[in-house]
Parts: sequence; structure tokens; C-alpha cells
Amino acid sequence: MEQEILLSVIVPVYNRENFLPRCLESLVKQTMESIEILVVDDGSTDASLSIIEQFQEKYPGKIRLFCQEHEGVSAARNRGMKESAGLYITFVDSDDYVDLDGYERVFQVMEAQGKKAAEVICTPARCREEDEWKLIGICPDDAAEKMVIMYYVTSNVWNKLFHRRLLSIPGVYFTNLKNGEDTCFSMVAMSWAGQVAYVNEPYYYYELTENSMSRETLLRPWIVENTREMRDDMLRYANPECREVILAVLCKQLYYIFNHNSEFQDALWEYLNQEKDFYLNACQENVLFKNTREHILDLYNRTLRLIPEIVYVNGFGADALSIDEFEQRGLFREHTTVQILCPETCDVYENERVKQAYEEKNVSFLGAYFALEKICKTGGFYLGTGLTIRNVWNELRVNRMFFAKESRDQYSERVFGGISGEPLLLELLKCCRNNEETKSFAECIDGVFTLKILQEKNNQTAAMVYGIGTFVLAEYQVRSLAEYQEFSGEIQEPLRQYYLERTKQDGKEIRRWECQFKEQKDKAYRDTLWQQNQRRSLKERLDKENEKNKVLTEKNRILNEQGKRDKSRIQELDCQCTEAQRIGREIKVKNDQLTVQLSELEDCHEKVCRELERVEKIRQQMEKSFSWKLGRVLTWLPRRIQSWF
Repeated sequence: MEQEILLSVIVPVYNRENFLPRCLESLVKQTMESIEILVVDDGSTDASLSIIEQFQEKYPGKIRLFCQEHEGVSAARNRGMKESAGLYITFVDSDDYVDLDGYERVFQVMEAQGKKAAEVICTPARCREEDEWKLIGICPDDAAEKMVIMYYVTSNVWNKLFHRRLLSIPGVYFTNLKNGEDTCFSMVAMSWAGQVAYVNEPYYYYELTENSMSRETLLRPWIVENTREMRDDMLRYANPECREVILAVLCKQLYYIFNHNSEFQDALWEYLNQEKDFYLNACQENVLFKNTREHILDLYNRTLRLIPEIVYVNGFGADALSIDEFEQRGLFREHTTVQILCPETCDVYENERVKQAYEEKNVSFLGAYFALEKICKTGGFYLGTGLTIRNVWNELRVNRMFFAKESRDQYSERVFGGISGEPLLLELLKCCRNNEETKSFAECIDGVFTLKILQEKNNQTAAMVYGIGTFVLAEYQVRSLAEYQEFSGEIQEPLRQYYLERTKQDGKEIRRWECQFKEQKDKAYRDTLWQQNQRRSLKERLDKENEKNKVLTEKNRILNEQGKRDKSRIQELDCQCTEAQRIGREIKVKNDQLTVQLSELEDCHEKVCRELERVEKIRQQMEKSFSWKLGRVLTWLPRRIQSWF
């Protein structure tokens, strides 16, 4: 009698020749006997299929191989589940590996702890990134309830074992999502499981390689729509009794996507705004998982109050640029709106302070003041005269407000921005309108921010903090300058400040708004870094040009080859056409001949028909004559015979 298979291990493979031998080696040498290994090759174009076949020859009966056209990891895993026969099913990515006694240890612990009835078995896993191993998917309590385990364990499928019964439930399969398909499968399967167990036996080794199967990059234009589809699939197929934990997991997933994406932030923010009510209500409903609400609220605090991409430019000076000149120089992003501040667009007699500045030709104050006035109403950025700007919009837009600095101790009135209605910007505008004390714009900034934030607003969750984008508002409470200085030194990540660097070009002083590390203290080091950046930028441009040239060369080669093939094909077609014409002529001649023959046959047929008619008449006459004569004989003969007797 054939032994029942306890565990089916499914390995989807697509172009993993560098990692596949290690993966298969760890599976074929498992100490657990009641196990089957199903490898699904998803149309690999490298040596992956050959490697699998070599392992089949080396370890007969250990590996079942299935091949299919390239359809994606979901289709490969679904194929593996369809072909499996084990009581439990698990998955291994082809670039990962497992302990040789890993599965045996898990079932031994299950036996010892009396968890044999569990339909989903969750375990932690070892993850390595940059040569450092750490445990992921850890549950705080080994005896935790099902929903707690669902919330804490990772949403991956490779550190879990699923009972075969779950596969018969509608929705327990891998969907065609481009990202998060394992999250959907895990959460839906666990939601319908009668019992979910957590076994603290890490056996799986997950490495974050550049092309890791489990590390689907999020920098893709489809990520927003994929996020929406993932949410819909999870809520559609999951057990309604587990809705609370499903909502918590969805919020965690959304928070992860935002924190690991930079290129399509605008689209993600738009999606978050559209789904605001859903996610906030989901957090409100969720009373078990407080961290989720904190995470999602933090996400909204950081992303929903965006500085709009409106740039106000100082146009009061003689050297001011027009909008056309800004567009020609390519100084702004494609979707940025530029508005020039000048006497034609601003009321220079608005109040005594502004009037005085206009009469004194205080260009710097006028530009900053009117920009501040408009930013308070609409939000946006301000750029003074004589400045060029780098691509820093995205990292600054998430702040409530920011100001650049001329130096570490001096604010700049040339570059700043914020959201509409920001209280501190309104306070600054009020200070600038006050004509009791003649202060520069930078002095107003220093006075308002230092006084208002560090002293008067100490009971609110707002403080000036060093961060990406210079001084920004963050959710922290600082009561004194000493506390502020102490706090600013506690930030762990490398922080940056923006300074205005003075350079000369064509005899004119130009200030560049550059990103500098906070630790930079002397001009020489900054100049060195600038030169390095210039060389690096030049190298990057050259590399890009070389890559473009390679691509163009390859395209030309392909086109030339295609042209040669097309020319040869044309010649071949010409020959075929000539031959077809010759055959056509021959067919025409034969057709004419057949027409003549047919005509002759028709004439012959008419003659035959006439002859047949003549023969038929003769036959009828003969029959008629024979019948008359026969009647005479039959009439005469009896009388003759009678006369004889």
C-alpha cells in the first residue's frame, strides 16, 4: 500500500539558474520522508530547466517536474497545488532555501504541543539583507489566537503550511495580482481555517536579492491600481468573521507600500484621498490593533497635506526671468505651475510696510512677502531671483512648511514653501505686515519660529526639527531650546539641510539651492563634494549616452538584418510571382484548349442524341410491324390447325 504523503512542497521557477541548485539541494535532502517536491518551470529561458532535470537524474523519484508557458508566479503556484497530493501544502521560492530538518521539526513540535488539528501552521523566517540576518514573521505569543497570528505574521506564503481542505474553498487560490498575491492567498486561507497555529521554529531562509521573486519592486506605474485590486480581492474572498483583522492587514500593507515607494507618490496620494473614508473607518473599527490606527493616521498626516506644485517667482528685480525663460531652461517639473510676482500682478500699495519697501526698491522683501501672502491662500513654493533649483519637489511636498537657510544660523528669504492656511505662515505674514519695527524677512522668520514654536506652542504637537527638507514641522513636542537641540541630535538617519551656495557664472553671482549633509562644516569639503557630484553626474550622463548609443547600434543592426532578410524575401517573392505568371499563362492555354474540346464534345453529343432518336424511331417501327405480323400469325394458325383436323 502506497504511503500517504504528508507534505507537498511547491517550487515555482522562472530564470533562477544562479540560486536554483541551492534551493533544490535543501529540498531533496530533507530528513522528512513523507514529502513530495513539485517544481513548476514557468517558461524559463536560462539554464533553470536543465538544472532541474539534472537533479531528477541525480535524485530519482524525488522531484516531480511540470513545464508551462510563462504565465507568472501565481499560475505556477496554482499548477503546483492542482498537481499536489500532500495533506499539507507549502511553497518555496526558487532563490531561497530551507533547513534540511526544517519540516520534520515543525511537525514534531505540532505533535508535542497538541496542535495536530491546525489547518494553517505559521513559522518565523530568517531574512538576510546586506549580510545581516534577522527574524521576520514573529508572533509575540506562541499560544495566540487565530486573528492575532494573522496580524503579526508576515503575509508571505513560504513560511506557512496550508491544509488541503482549504483549497476547496472558493477564493483560496493565487490571483493575477502583480504584487501582493501571496498576501491575498495567506489571509483568505487563514480566515477560513478552523485553527491557525504558530510554531516558533524558523527553518526558511529568505534573501533579498536584486531580482528576488518575493521582493517585487513597488516602483511600477501599476502599483496604485494593484493596491485597489488587492483590497477588493481580500474583502471579496475572506471570511466575513475575520473582517477586522483583514482591515488591519490592509492598512499595514498600504503603509508599507507608501514607505517603500518614491516614484509614484502622487498617484498613491490621489488613491489615498479617494479611499480616505474607507481606511479611516477601518482603523476606527479596529479596536484590537492600535498600531494600525497610528500608522494610517501618520500616513494621512504626512501625505494628505501636500504642498501644491505652484512656484511663485520674484519678478520685481531687473534680472527677473519670464515664464517662457523658466520653461526654456527646464527649471521645473512638467506639472509645475509658475507665477511671476511683479507690480502688475501684486498690489504694491497694499499697506504701509509694502509701500515703503516698494519705494525703497527692496526687491527681496517684496518678492518674499507677496509669495508668502499667496502661499497662505493657495499653498506652494517661492523662489527668489538669481537662483536655480534641483529636483527636490517630491521630498519637500510632504512637509507642512519649510525654509532654506543661508547658513546653519541664518534663515533665507529666497526659498520657502508650505500648505495653505498653515498657522505659522499666517503668523509670519502678520509679522511682516507690522510696521512698528523694521525687520527683514529673515528676521521675521527667526523671530516667529523661535519664539512661537519653542515657547508659546509648547503644549501642541509641533516643533522645529531637522529633517529632509531643512526645517520642517513634525509630530513632536519641544518645550525649550535646549530640548530642541538635544532632540535634533538624536535623529538616527543621515539628515540633510538645504543651503544657498554662491557661485559665479559669466561674471554674475548665482545662488544654487543645493542639498548638503548636516555634518558638512567647511567650504572646502562642500566644494570637494560638489566636484564629486559634478563628475558623477557627468559619468552618469556619459553612461546614459553610451547606453543609448549601444541601443541605437543594436537597433540599426537589427534593422539592417531585417532589411537584408526583407530584400531576400522580396527577391524570393519576385521569383515566385514570375513563376506564378508563367503557370498562369500555361493554365490559360490549357483552358482555351479545353474550351475547344468541350465545344467539340458538345457537337458530338448533339449528333449522338440525334442518332439515338433515329434508332429509337426505327425500333418503334420494327416493334409495331412485328406485333402486327405476330397477330396475323396467331389468328391464322388456329384456323389452319382446325382445318387439318
